Amino acid sequence: MKMMTRATLIAALALVFAAAAFADEPAPPPDYSRQALLRIVRDMPERPARTVSFDDIGVIMINAPFTRVHLLYAPVPPIQGSVPRVTQEWPNPFAQTGTDIAMTPQAWARH
Repeated sequence: MKMMTRATLIAALALVFAAAAFADEPAPPPDYSRQALLRIVRDMPERPARTVSFDDIGVIMINAPFTRVHLLYAPVPPIQGSVPRVTQEWPNPFAQTGTDIAMTPQAWARH
C-alpha cells in the first residue's frame, strides 16, 4: 500500500512540475495590424461556383461549395428481390446475373 501512495505522490508532483514548466512561456500577443489582416484575407481561396449539370441521361448533378447532390429522375425498374411482395421471397442471384444454376461435374453428366 505504501508503494502505491508513494507512486501516486511522485506522479502528482511530476504533473505539477510539468504544468509549471509549460506555464513559463506566455503566448505571443495577437497581431491585428493592417498588413497581417490583409495577408490573411488576400490568401483565402475563392469559393467554387454552384453548378448544375445534366451529364448522363436521367441524372442531375448539383455541385455547391459544401454540397454535392446526384438526383436520379429516370424511372428505374426494381431489381428482382429488392421490392417486398406478398410472398417475401429471397433474392435469386442466378436470376439477377442471368447465369445457370451451378452443378458439380457428376450432376452435369447425369443432367
